[in-house]
Parts: sequence; structure tokens; C-alpha cells
Amino acid sequence: MKKPDLKTRIEKAKEVQPYNGDIKKETLKLVEAALKDKKIDAKPKLVKYDDVPSYESMPRDKDRGCVSLIFIQFSRIRGGECIAVVGAGKDIGFSDQSVTGKILKGIGAEWDRDELIILPINNLESVSVAKAKNVFGSRNAIEHYIGEYLLEKKMPILNMYSHKNFTEEGWEKLLSLKF
Repeated sequence: MKKPDLKTRIEKAKEVQPYNGDIKKETLKLVEAALKDKKIDAKPKLVKYDDVPSYESMPRDKDRGCVSLIFIQFSRIRGGECIAVVGAGKDIGFSDQSVTGKILKGIGAEWDRDELIILPINNLESVSVAKAKNVFGSRNAIEHYIGEYLLEKKMPILNMYSHKNFTEEGWEKLLSLKF
């Protein structure tokens, strides 16, 4: 699967409507349900940006020692809020040069710099889906699953392709997932 180009992603983001309610609390509740449904032992937290632990203190996968972190950042848009990005690893930030930053700029939205959801995950086998024996032993699979779960639950994600980070071999393993 190939991700659409930036122009297409901006056009798709323009169609997204802000969430009507407390998007952060509802997203946290949905992430908790998604993890419970697949028996993934992790505790998502809504935290202030200033309270995000250092990357050095976070769990790492057994394969390459990469940070085992999923995060969800939010955005203010047209008088409401949306999920800006479902991401993984050491990419938390507000760069206008990132793909999500360019999408936000392209639709006249701004980062919500107050809080985000973090999900450090212990004992992952790998970042790559293709290298994990169990699909949920992979950071990329959990990131993909959470993003797709939120979309299925009608949560507005501006960078809706952000969580789709896998190889073709990994994609084959993910096809059997039920969201």
C-alpha cells in the first residue's frame, strides 16, 4: 500500500469535521477499549506536554532497541478539535515541516500544544510487523490497529495515513486484523 501524496492528504483532511465533545477523554477511552479487546498490556495516559517522560526512559523493542511508544496528538480546527496524528517512536513535536504540520497548515488548523496521549508498551519483539511472531508484538502493528480502530469509531484524524507504517510483508500480516 502506498500512502497518498501530500496534496491528496490535505484535501482529505479538509473533509474532516471537528469532534463534538471532549475528544481527548473519548480518544483515551477508545484506546483503552482497543487495547483490552486485543489483550495488549499497556496503559495509555493523557499527559501535559511538559510531563512527557524522556525517550531514554521509555521501553524499547527487543529487535533493534527502538522506543516502544505510540502517541496521539491533537489539533484545533474550525472551532473544535480533531486528532492530528497517531504516531510512534520519537516523533512527538509541533513541526510545521512534518507531514502533519503541512496538513494542518494546508487546512488552516493549529497544533493543540496542551495535552497528548502516550502509550509506552513493554516487551515488544520488534518495530516491524514482518519480524514479529505475533502481530501485536510489533509497535507498527499496534500503531496501525489503534489508528484504524479510532477511524472505525468515527474519530476525526486529520493525518489519517500517519499510522500506516509497514512493509508489504507486514501488510499481509495486518490483513487478518479485525478493528
